[in-house]
Amino acid sequence: MPERLLLQPPEIVEADGAVIFLAGPIQGAPDWQTEATSIIHDLDSSIIVASPRKDYPEGTFVYENQVDWETHFLREAGRLGVVSFWLAAQAEDTPGRAYA
Repeated sequence: MPERLLLQPPEIVEADGAVIFLAGPIQGAPDWQTEATSIIHDLDSSIIVASPRKDYPEGTFVYENQVDWETHFLREAGRLGVVSFWLAAQAEDTPGRAYA
């Protein structure tokens, strides 16, 4: 699948069409975003999916960049697409943090 059809943080690029933003838990959740992206692209390979889940190399995650990316694409999806929520069952505990 062309990379531009799966948008992931922290790079903010202009989407050239409607965006489906995959909202829901990441920490402590199974990787439901990859499965959802596959289902969406099986239905229509031209749909742009914005998935906030990304495996960052050690030490490269910047919280503020993640929040900026999510805010940008939530707004894009709200303006020209859809925000899709999935509250997956918790797969593991994240110490010091409530789930979802």
